[in-house]
Parts: sequence; C-alpha cells; structure tokens
Amino acid sequence: MTGAGRAFCAGVDFKDIAENDSNIIESREMTETFEQCKKPIIGAINSAAMTGGLELALYCDFLYAADSARFGDTHAKVGLMPTWGMSQKLPRIIGINRTREMSLSGNIIDASAAMQWGLVNKLCSKDTLLDETLTKAHSIAEHIQVNTQNLKKLMNEGWKSTLEQGLLLEEKYSYPHNRTVDLTALTQPTPEALREEIARCRTMTDKPFGVNITILPSITPPPYEDFAKIIIESGVKVVETAGRSPEAFMPAFKAAGIKVIHKYTFVRYALKAEN
Repeated sequence: MTGAGRAFCAGVDFKDIAENDSNIIESREMTETFEQCKKPIIGAINSAAMTGGLELALYCDFLYAADSARFGDTHAKVGLMPTWGMSQKLPRIIGINRTREMSLSGNIIDASAAMQWGLVNKLCSKDTLLDETLTKAHSIAEHIQVNTQNLKKLMNEGWKSTLEQGLLLEEKYSYPHNRTVDLTALTQPTPEALREEIARCRTMTDKPFGVNITILPSITPPPYEDFAKIIIESGVKVVETAGRSPEAFMPAFKAAGIKVIHKYTFVRYALKAEN
C-alpha cells in the first residue's frame, strides 16, 4: 500500500470536516477491513504519513519507507482524539515514552528516526521504494499461503494479549495446523529423515501422495539433489515444486516416471516453464 500523490497520506481534510463534521469516520468499518485482511500488507511510505495517515500506516503488517518520508501525530495540535488506533498501536511499536513525546508535542520525525525507533523496517531511496517493497511481497507470495495467513493471524491476535495468553493461542492454532501439513522435503532435517517420513506416510494411507520441494535462493542451500534422490528411490510418483526453477531435477524425475507440478506466483513464469 502506498500513496498516489505527494504524500503517503496527510490525514483528514479539515475543510471537509468544517463543512460537515459527520465526515469524521467513527465507525470501525475501515479498521475492521484491514484487520480482517488475511494477506500480508506492506506499507510503502513514499512521503509524509501524518495523523490519520500514520494511523493508516499502522494497519500494515510492516513498513518500508523512502529516506525522505516523515511521520507525525498532530491530534493534540488540532484538537482531535485518535479513533483509528493511534493511542494503542503506536506505543506498542515504538514504546510509550516515545509515543508521548511524539503525540503530545505534535513533532514530526524523519525516516531515519522512524527506522531507529522500530516504526519502519527498511529505508529505501524514493526511486527504489516500490521495487524493493514488491520484491519482498513476491518472496512472501512464494510461500504456502494458508500457512502465511495463519501465521499472520496468530501473531496479530497474540499481539493484543499477554505473553501467557499468546503462548496458549500458539498451542491452540499451531498443533492442529501442523498435523495437517503436507509432506514437504525441507521440513525434514536430512534426506534420510525424508525417506523415513515417506515410509511413515505409507503406513497411514493406501492412496497416492506427493512430496513438495521448495527451491529457495541461499548462500548455503540444502542438499536438494539428495532430497530428489530419496524421492525417486522411495517410489513417489508426484512432486510439487515451488520457488526457483526445478529444471536441474527434471531429467531424473522424468526418467523415474514422476509427474512434476510446479507452483508459480505469476502467469509469465508458468508460461516460461511450459515452453
């Protein structure tokens, strides 16, 4: 999410409010829309995020910002009280004392301070902000989406509770989820552990099943070749791949009669693989 003009969002339009004070949004319709969004939301703060605009930014899961961005809360200056969560969310992110200073004084902080205070995850040049944000979004989109959504829900609900309550939430959501996880090579610590897991699956069903290999960029990659060899030796007939191209493993998989299903984030990648 980013701004379309000179600012990310400058907040409410006071001229509009002066003409009709019912234009101040008091309902939870907007905030609930963000809270109920299952997909991760990355804020790309291209310039000023002021008051209501900062509250809007706080509904993102995390923020990247241009090095020229500015952040401020002017509720006290203009005689309004926050209604979109500023008074509760901001101190949980940057700390109560910094929030008091920022909100009570109405002072504006620059992108560097926002980064130091933990409000922003990464600073970018204004020219590269969207590209860097989209690169991060693409990397998130390559993951198993239901897992990403459940993890976001768990963290967001736990953030509103105590540590003890949050740990109980983790047990409540994680154990049932983990019992339904598909067989994925990289969830096994070693190729031999994958062989044992495949054998265990065979004791649980007489139906065909597949194995996933997610090929990720890494300085020290896992032993993908060994995982592929175990899959072939174990007689698995369906492999789902994701991430980078499985081209290096295709000859061996085809020779073993394995059907490969490659998951793509974008249609153009699928067309490239098809060709």
